[in-house]
Amino acid sequence: METEYILWGKSDKETGARHPLLAHLADVAAVMEKMLSLPVFRQRMEKAMGKRLTPALLARLCVLACLHDLGKFAPGFQQLLRHIKKCCDHLTGQCCNHVESLYGLPPAKLLEAFPWLWQWTASEATLISWLLAVFSHHGTTILLSPSDQGRRARPDRFWKPRPDLPDPWKGLEDLNTLLQRWFPQAFAAAGKEDALSSSPAAQHIFAGLLMLADWIGSDISFFPYCGKEGRDGPGADPMPFARRAAARALEAIGLDVGIVRPFALPSFQRQFPSLPEPRPAQAAIDDLPLPDPGEGSLVLLEAETGSGKTEAALRHFTRLFAAGAVDSLYFANPLRFAATELHGRVVKFAGQTFGGALPTVLAIPGSIRMDDAIGHRLPGYKVGWEDSTGLMAGRGWAAEHAKRFLCAPLGVGTIDQALLAALLVPHAHLRAAALQRSLLVVDEVHASDAYMTRITCSLLELFRLVGGHVLLMSATLGVWAKERYLAVWRGSPFRDAAVPSRQEAEALPYPRLALVPSASGDPAIAPPLTPSSGGQKQVRMRCLPLLDDPEGLARLVAPYVEKGACVLIVRNTVRQARRTFTALRKLLPPEALFRINGVPAPHHSRYAVEDRQNLDRRVSACFGKGARRPSEVLVSTQTLEQSLDVDFDLLITDICPADVLLQRIGRLFRHDRAGRAVDEPVCIVLTPREEIWLLSQEARRFGFGRERPYDGLVGVLATWRMAQRDEIWSLPRDNRRLVEGATHTGSLLELAGELGPSWTKDIHEWLGRTAAEHGAAASSCLRWSKPFPDEGNVISGAQGEKISTRLGLQDRLLRFSRPVSSPLGNTVSEIRLPGWFFPAAEVERGADGDEVPQVPVVGEKGYFHFAFSGIPFYYTASGLMTQKEWDEKCTISLQTPSLP
Repeated sequence: METEYILWGKSDKETGARHPLLAHLADVAAVMEKMLSLPVFRQRMEKAMGKRLTPALLARLCVLACLHDLGKFAPGFQQLLRHIKKCCDHLTGQCCNHVESLYGLPPAKLLEAFPWLWQWTASEATLISWLLAVFSHHGTTILLSPSDQGRRARPDRFWKPRPDLPDPWKGLEDLNTLLQRWFPQAFAAAGKEDALSSSPAAQHIFAGLLMLADWIGSDISFFPYCGKEGRDGPGADPMPFARRAAARALEAIGLDVGIVRPFALPSFQRQFPSLPEPRPAQAAIDDLPLPDPGEGSLVLLEAETGSGKTEAALRHFTRLFAAGAVDSLYFANPLRFAATELHGRVVKFAGQTFGGALPTVLAIPGSIRMDDAIGHRLPGYKVGWEDSTGLMAGRGWAAEHAKRFLCAPLGVGTIDQALLAALLVPHAHLRAAALQRSLLVVDEVHASDAYMTRITCSLLELFRLVGGHVLLMSATLGVWAKERYLAVWRGSPFRDAAVPSRQEAEALPYPRLALVPSASGDPAIAPPLTPSSGGQKQVRMRCLPLLDDPEGLARLVAPYVEKGACVLIVRNTVRQARRTFTALRKLLPPEALFRINGVPAPHHSRYAVEDRQNLDRRVSACFGKGARRPSEVLVSTQTLEQSLDVDFDLLITDICPADVLLQRIGRLFRHDRAGRAVDEPVCIVLTPREEIWLLSQEARRFGFGRERPYDGLVGVLATWRMAQRDEIWSLPRDNRRLVEGATHTGSLLELAGELGPSWTKDIHEWLGRTAAEHGAAASSCLRWSKPFPDEGNVISGAQGEKISTRLGLQDRLLRFSRPVSSPLGNTVSEIRLPGWFFPAAEVERGADGDEVPQVPVVGEKGYFHFAFSGIPFYYTASGLMTQKEWDEKCTISLQTPSLP
């Protein structure tokens, strides 16, 4: 054990403390061992491998985990500490990091040190795949090919023994001795059932588990350095402590949920005491047959807005959790506001169901929130919590870094966090390994565009391969997207989905609940559900040509405000929302407008996080269930169109595709209440004056056309015609007809043919763009059925910066050089700039909060301004503006007295 005194694996730059390499390897292997002993992790690995995880096979996976930092035995790496400590430039050429040193490790020496490795697989190719999964534990792919060696010449020199450093080959011998002591079952006589699987899915999941184990095993709050905080010094065997620490760490973090098991299924009333009885969709969930915990399942819930799908999803999770099929929940929403609102509801659910034993994390970058506690960043990438119990360091662990969000026992966030588990971005495997133990709920799955749909299908493929459980929910899911999800779940290629005709699609029952097992077999379809209200909501549709007339729109709203109505106006773009807001400010008194701290403001995505959180909270407080509902006009963009439990008396909205329009209508007459200011639900649809206008360049300023939110113009026109033709929409009875009329490709092609050559050209270009988006997404996704050496599975840091969860979503996070007062009465410290503000070269870097640039900020009366990359920006009560928007004065006058 003499080598252990010298070889270092971790060091603290501030204190100079060192952690022995062998001790660090023991820490990481102990975490891996504990994770694979947990039932759900074990089930997923067994499904991915296609065989039982025998004691010998489990031990072998732990041995592989011990090899993850093999490159640190090289003298070139050990010399690195002296270089850092002494800042000796002349040592630079002799030093290397532990990944660079791997390129110089002679295969013969590896075989000599660990001859048993070649006996653990059926082929050399399989062994290489497993080793590459091991060496890629820092989140990017290590290929160890000549072309991947970078700028280093003759990397073998880093392994040359030096008289002032321990012999690397002796170090490997010491490791071999310890491995056989720590995991003796790995080296006992074993059969074919104990061989490492050739399954690529198992290799991918193992890579993610190892990334997670390395992260946990490197956390000094759980694994202090040898000789520190009561841990034995370097001369002792580190494994006994490591095993005890691993058990404590996984329980504290929430990866081990044994503290709440055995768990008996509570009654629906106990979980949701505010609901007198289950609604139809909620009751039907309890009647679905429970899937085999280790085989996986896909549940598809289609029901109208306001039908209680959220509670149904939470009930489904509870049943799976009680059955031991899942350990955690990730509830994915399309919008940040929806996730923020839902987080509070899930915190209450967790209290009613688990007594607060399982923490709920808000998985939105920039937020550090667990349950009702909010963390704040400290120097050195640390996080401080207001904590009098000493438990927050563990409970809040998943909330402290975006890459760890999916490790939470209960997570609520945007769909983007889940999609990152399927993309070729750094640490995707870690996210995937954490997510696969959860019930993945994708809310409003219809909101995914073609690009996101393809990535979601890649996630479904992963869950199918590992036996995971997924719930897809929507009020307006078209058959085109639905059949692709189902095809992938059944193991067919994405492109081979058989899409029913429009007539067949419209004939499908609605609302509908179905369970599709991952194994072969017919889906379990629940009996037809009745609408949650027991009847139909009759919505009166009015189409008015006021799309480009904000003053006319303001005059239209005024009489409703005088009656005391709550009015929601949804515009397709921020620019049109601001124009509308300006017109309303000129016509209506300030108290008739939605306000923050007395300052009127619209609601959209271009606010600093502190202002956005206040905006979101006040929307819920004013228009949520049981709220006081003041007679105010709220102008918004798509931020309020779905997944929100808010209620308005009148809806005014830009024309948009029917599936989106139905979501917006879901905010209209959502709750049963007496004394409304209007007699019936009315939806006023703002349209252009002529249909052909949709094909014009001007339409792009309103969100229509290529590279705009609504680029399927034939679908928009089809919705416009249905709204003109049918004065009353009876919902949910008409849902299928309306959605398929605006989204079914066959129907749209037929309509375009009737309209003429210009429309036919447009829809074929749209179909071409859709196919291109599918291709772009496919090329950006991990290939779960391909092994690690496959060229399509290479993850690099530079490549990851160019891949996003949504096309065009390459935002830039900036931190102000000092906190600044917002016009809405808050103190703001950072802001996220939309990627389209910048040239193509300015892509997102540091999306998780790393390497965030600081910019000087200048406060003025009623606004502040700053510049980034030479581009000026302004921030008023109407949010962030570019120079062009500032010059156009599309926001309220800065001379308005109500501004601070």
